[in-house]
Amino acid sequence: MTRSIGNAQSAQAFLNFWKGSRHIRRSRLSRRPHHLVPSTWSHFSPLSVTKKSSLLRITTSKFQFASYIRLISYSTYPLCSIYSVIDPKEAFANRTYRGKVVLITGASRGIGQETAVTYAKAGANVTIVGRSQETLDKTAALIHAAVSGAQVLAVPTDVRDPTATEAAVQATLERFGRLDVLIANAGALSNCNQKLGDKDPDQWWNTFEVNIRGVYNTVRASLSALEKTSGRIVVVTSNAAQLRVPHASDYGISKHAVNRLVEFIALEYPKLTVFALHPGAVKTQMAEEAGVVSFDFIIFDTPQLPAATMLYLTSGRVDWLNGKYLAANWDISEIERDWKEKVQAGSVLVNKLAIPK
Repeated sequence: MTRSIGNAQSAQAFLNFWKGSRHIRRSRLSRRPHHLVPSTWSHFSPLSVTKKSSLLRITTSKFQFASYIRLISYSTYPLCSIYSVIDPKEAFANRTYRGKVVLITGASRGIGQETAVTYAKAGANVTIVGRSQETLDKTAALIHAAVSGAQVLAVPTDVRDPTATEAAVQATLERFGRLDVLIANAGALSNCNQKLGDKDPDQWWNTFEVNIRGVYNTVRASLSALEKTSGRIVVVTSNAAQLRVPHASDYGISKHAVNRLVEFIALEYPKLTVFALHPGAVKTQMAEEAGVVSFDFIIFDTPQLPAATMLYLTSGRVDWLNGKYLAANWDISEIERDWKEKVQAGSVLVNKLAIPK
């Protein structure tokens, strides 16, 4: 059964967002490969007044949350998987992360699991963190199958507990002696088929406990070790932070807040480099369990795309994006070509309040 993301009012809000975005060119959608664009969109110009009703009709019938995410894309073509700039083959061949230590939360499945395998293939020693020893063991087995002799430490951890995150970092230091990269990937999402007043209050607040407090706890526990290595942090966020999607208030608000947290980390810890990364529209178990989408009308990104993007971000080649938000399905070469000077010169790719002109 296909679920709608909301009503005509939400669709109009999305249209207004789209028209006001400086990151989407009018012709980009029409230039996308036809096999990657649903037929309903084939000749759709997002800024055409005469097509407003088409957007409303699509939005209120079968336009899904993850399709929202696909449309808000900087790149000329949708980047569904690894592309040349971030291709990790060279990093794998040269083991460019040899001697580096990477701690990854939410590593039991999905994006976190793929990221753990990716860093291990690049030569890193990896600490994998999740709530269940059983699921962490599965990730460890995948790593060992992919990398002979891989060094993996599995630490069952509830990121909502500051004592537990401190223990995970301490275990990492005792095992490997250092920490170079932190991937704060653990996340939560409540039922996306209920208005905020209908949600269980504890479940609604748990999203904040994991998405904000969990990131804070993990970063806080890691700061001292990361400063010693001039380390790098990637906080996995979502472009839901920039949208008002019905029935996802807890998720959107928490991700908006965590984007701001990234800005403060960059401000207060100049020895570190930190990024807020939207991983793309990846089909995850968390999203499926929350009822985010019907999976029959979506252009999905592979989990390899955010994993390879994180490997590239923490390589030191794009430290000028420190404290900024970006998406895995944006082409980094385009961002550097078109935005680097603006990013370095001003306060962009950060949360802002829009003031009427």
